[in-house]
Amino acid sequence: SMASHGFNLFALGLPGSGKSTLARGLLTWLGWTRSFRIGTYHKRVPETPAGELAAWAAMRADMAGAGWDRFVIEAAGLNPQWEEVVRLIPAGGLIRIKLTCPLDVLKARNLTKSPEDFTHGEWFPRSRYRDKNQFVAGEFEAFSKIAVEYSVDTGSSSADEVLAAARAALASRALR
Repeated sequence: SMASHGFNLFALGLPGSGKSTLARGLLTWLGWTRSFRIGTYHKRVPETPAGELAAWAAMRADMAGAGWDRFVIEAAGLNPQWEEVVRLIPAGGLIRIKLTCPLDVLKARNLTKSPEDFTHGEWFPRSRYRDKNQFVAGEFEAFSKIAVEYSVDTGSSSADEVLAAARAALASRALR
């Protein structure tokens, strides 16, 4: 198993890419317990600009309470607020794993999810998008340009294969 301290993981992916599935697998493998999604915090605050700021502040406070250590972030990573979060994590303490997936596969997967899944979330600017698949189509190109340390294609891979690829990438970092 890998070292139990000294870094965090950021699973970046559009809705339907498999972020939550990968996060659960990595948490189990690493023996960690904490994962952060901004949507969890959005559900606790009013849907206003002040509520948005409060959600991010609460999440940052919980990350600080965790010592900025041993957690997984799940997000599309497109909200500029993530840059502020990443700046707060100690240097070298974050490994990004990007989950890529063809647009048609993302859309098909999202159709199997309940609409409640996108009622809240940093990736759902209501002013521009009506639902997950509108968001996915609208932000696909921007997401494809995000640079990360590791990228895993989840389009034609099983959840187990994606987890194995992520584990291999992390193990190659000599974090054992």
